[in-house]
Amino acid sequence: MFSDITATAIRKTHKQYLISAEKVSLDEQQKDIWYYIRSNHIYNYLLWEEEDQARRTNVSDSCIAKNKRSIDKYNQQRNDFIEKIDEMILSRVPKENFNLKGIWINSETVGSIIDRMSINSLKCFHMEKQKERKEASEEHVNLCAQKLSQLLSQGIYLATSLDLLLKNIEEKKAIFKAYYQFKMYNDKTLNPYLYSEK
Repeated sequence: MFSDITATAIRKTHKQYLISAEKVSLDEQQKDIWYYIRSNHIYNYLLWEEEDQARRTNVSDSCIAKNKRSIDKYNQQRNDFIEKIDEMILSRVPKENFNLKGIWINSETVGSIIDRMSINSLKCFHMEKQKERKEASEEHVNLCAQKLSQLLSQGIYLATSLDLLLKNIEEKKAIFKAYYQFKMYNDKTLNPYLYSEK
């Protein structure tokens, strides 16, 4: 059912994108599960860049406002792709599995675990850079090395959790439900500050 989706393959995809430091070109025609996994990762990457820039204190308020708007847009897209991942996963599960007696209903979705794996890969990538800073103090380097070690352990834990959840879904021991964010602040028909602008 999920032989093409493993935590190892996902971690490799996340890492490859960060190492190349280039935007992955997404084939709009082939929207398989990997399209959505890569897209989620890309928007997490873009979010990270904007979040860093939004903390600057040596630029104008208009620059920061531009960063904040980008953050809002990228975060919405990131969440949209989490939901798409979940939809793709759940579409593979036989309908009768959702009503099995005594089945474990996992509160965290596959998409949200993959999203956390993406963020973990970004944290590891950037913490590694901090650990290798030549001009940084020995204390800074050592602290970053400790944090990196913890982050790598967390990455392994997330990967194990994903594989275990997918295995349990295949074996009819677990299931999850798609959670839709329905973010109201981005919707011009639901945010009172937006629809009152008309």
